[in-house]
Order: sequence, then C-alpha cells, then structure tokens
Amino acid sequence: MEDQQIFLDIACFFTGENRDKVIRICDGSGGNGLCGFRNLENKCLVEVNSKNQVRMHDHLRDMGREIADASSQHRFWRSTEKNDDLLQQSSIIKEVRGIRMTDDSSVMPLCQTSSELSGNCQMKLYNMLSVCISRQSPFDGSGICMRNLQLLHTTGGVLVKRILTKVQFPNLVWLRWDNCPYSSLPSSISLKNLRVLQVSGSKLKTLWKKESQAPLQLRELEIRAPLSSIPKSIGKLTQLERIVISPFKREVTITQLPEEFCFLQSLKALKLEFFSELKSLPESFGKLTNLKQISLWSCSALERLPDSLGNLTNLKNMDLSYCRRLERLPDSLGNLTSLHQIQLSECSSLKSLPDSLGNLTSLHQINLCRCSALERLPDSFGNLTSLHRSSYVTAPVFRV
Repeated sequence: MEDQQIFLDIACFFTGENRDKVIRICDGSGGNGLCGFRNLENKCLVEVNSKNQVRMHDHLRDMGREIADASSQHRFWRSTEKNDDLLQQSSIIKEVRGIRMTDDSSVMPLCQTSSELSGNCQMKLYNMLSVCISRQSPFDGSGICMRNLQLLHTTGGVLVKRILTKVQFPNLVWLRWDNCPYSSLPSSISLKNLRVLQVSGSKLKTLWKKESQAPLQLRELEIRAPLSSIPKSIGKLTQLERIVISPFKREVTITQLPEEFCFLQSLKALKLEFFSELKSLPESFGKLTNLKQISLWSCSALERLPDSLGNLTNLKNMDLSYCRRLERLPDSLGNLTSLHQIQLSECSSLKSLPDSLGNLTSLHQINLCRCSALERLPDSFGNLTSLHRSSYVTAPVFRV
C-alpha cells in the first residue's frame, strides 16, 4: 500500500483514531503500515498526540479529501451530488474502497472522533446504495459484490439489514458498526480478512455464532455491548493484539472467560470493564505472556486472581479499580518486575498486600485510594525505590 493511499485513508476516515489501530488497518490493506505511517510523520503530513491519536492539520486533511474525491479508489466519506451520481453506476460502486454511512444521527461513538457528516447527509449514501440494489439490471441476480471495499463505518438499523441481503463485502479490513441491531454478527458478513472490528449495540449478546465466522486475521477487537458469552473460537485468533469489551448502557453478564481465551498469545492489551458477574479468571491466564496492559475496571464480583498472574512478566500497567470483592493479590505478583503502575482504588475488600510487592523495583505508581479494609502495608514496601511519593498519598489511614 502506497504512502499516498495511507494519507488519503487517514484524511477521509481516521483523523483522531488510535495510531496503532490505523497501522493495523493499513497492514491489512496490503502494505507495511508502520513504515508508511513513519514516512508520513517524517514528511510532517501526520502527527500523533499524547493520547496516541492521529492528527492532521485541517488544510492537509481538506487537501487529502479533495485528492480522494478525484481518485479512482473511491472513498465515500460524505454525501455530495457528484458522489450520489457515482454510487448509481455499477462500474463505480464496485471500485469503492471505503464508505462511511449511517441511518441514525444518535450514534454512541466507540471513540472520541469528530464526525463531519450530518445524519441527513449520511442517510443519502444509504439511499443511493438502495437505489443501486433496486436496479438489478446492471448486476447479476445475486446482488452486488464490492470486492474492493475494505473500509466500512456504518450504523443501525433497518437499511443496513436490507443492504446486507444484497451486497457482499468479501475483503473488509476495517468494520465499525455502531448501534448494531443484532444479537450476534450476521453470517452474511465476511470477517475472514478483518484486521480491526469495532461493534456497539444494546442487543449484542455474543460476537458470532458459527465457528467458521471467526476472523482469524483479526488484530484488534473493540466491543461495547452487554455480552452474555464469548465464543470458544476466539482462541483461534492468534494474531489478536488488543481487546476492549465494555458495556453499552447495561453491564456485561459474562460469568467466566472460556479457557480458549488464554490461547491468545499475541495479546498485548486487555480491557474487560463492568463485568459485574465475573468472579475469577482462568488458571491458565498466565499463558498470555505478551500482555503489557490489563484493565479489569469495575469487575465488581471479582474475588481472586490466579497464581499464574506472576507469569505475565511483560506487564506494565494493571488497573483493578472498583473490584470491590477482591480480598487479596497472589504472592506471584512479585514476579511482575516490569510493572510500572497498579491501580487498586475502591478495592474496599482488599485486606492485605503480598510481601513480594517489594520485588517490584520498576513500580512508579500504586493507588490505594479508599481501600478501607487494608490494615497495613507489607514491610517490603520500603524496597519500592522507583515509587513516586505522590502516587500513594491517597492510601487509607492504617490502624495501629
């Protein structure tokens, strides 16, 4: 994938998105995403802010969009009269690389990115596709096959359901679906080439039902939904590097993670938030040896962590805030010598910290705010020579 195409994709779709996510998508589009992105940075065409978000000057973004509008690889990031005409041509619609379209202006975003399209403009894109579908004469009886479409951001709803029955997207690399109306992803959507999947929806209960649907090349999974189960086939996603699962208005009701979850040995970042019924992690959790970040924020039923936690020697950040039933941390915690931060605020049942805590010589911050059951710090606490004084001043007042 040429640097120019990466630039155009960012200008049309990815300004404000996470840098690593953009690189994963570019990798899946047939090039070296990291190399291409660095080339753009060296030319000052893009930059990355302190939140790891991709930024682009407004003038450069607008120039990129003008170039994209004239490109043979069509990117429909907005509705214009020209685009509306193009979408009605069979020869054009089969060459489309990316589409952003919604049929609902009340989108709950997965990430904080600004949308340049009003609901009415995005609705027009849906209408144009619907016109294409209704005119069956330019296409074969099986509908439309958009083989070049790799980038799709959609929302809802009634129109999406109709389009999915007539349009095939066999080579999607990025799928973002806000307000998904299904209980699981429809089997009519091909996930085999996906690198990044972002889905939100109050009705979504599981990711996919058929094992054959598992997106084996997926590298990033971001779900905002009240899931009740995770398919066992997730263990086959051996390239998966980042998982974020948090609720959409209601809490996640998953009671346990499948053992297959621990097969994800490429996983570097894991966020499981508001899992209100998750009491423990699998004993084999320690197999995830490439993990660098874990957040179990507000897993309010979590009572214990497995002893195998100590195998995660690459771990740098761990957030256990609001795990209000967590009573103790495993002694193996002392093996996490790369750990920089541990957040334990509002762990109101936590009674003690392991003596091995003093082995964490790289620890910069520990937050013990409102750990009301914690009576004392271990004697080894004084060995934490890298700890910043300001990082633990919110510890409870210990009883003597």
